[in-house]
Amino acid sequence: MKAICDTLLPIYLPQPTTKDWEITEEAFRSVWNFPNACGAIDGKRVKIRCPRFSGSTHSTLVEIRQSGSHSDGGVYSISKLGFAMENGSIPLPRQNLVDTHKLPHVILADDAFSFKINIIKLFHGKFL
Repeated sequence: MKAICDTLLPIYLPQPTTKDWEITEEAFRSVWNFPNACGAIDGKRVKIRCPRFSGSTHSTLVEIRQSGSHSDGGVYSISKLGFAMENGSIPLPRQNLVDTHKLPHVILADDAFSFKINIIKLFHGKFL
């Protein structure tokens, strides 16, 4: 299975380049009027058949198997994507001027994720 993943992953799910992130940012800006947003992230639980004799303690989130008791943000923080965002190895575009402020490019997230330099949560508007 590892050999299949190692061979097919770069072909069918290549790592985004800076240009890919810029194209996504253009779409967020033109469709949603949200400058510097390069994507969105949300954890999704997917039901799978548990390994034999494991009980019901397995679920799949992104590329990591964790028990269902782990939060989306907690699983993200120990994922390859989480580590790459934290150490700056994701090739997001450089900071950009928005009005008169130089701002980083960001990934939009829900409440399960922590604020980071490149991860922001959307405003709910429930306290307006």
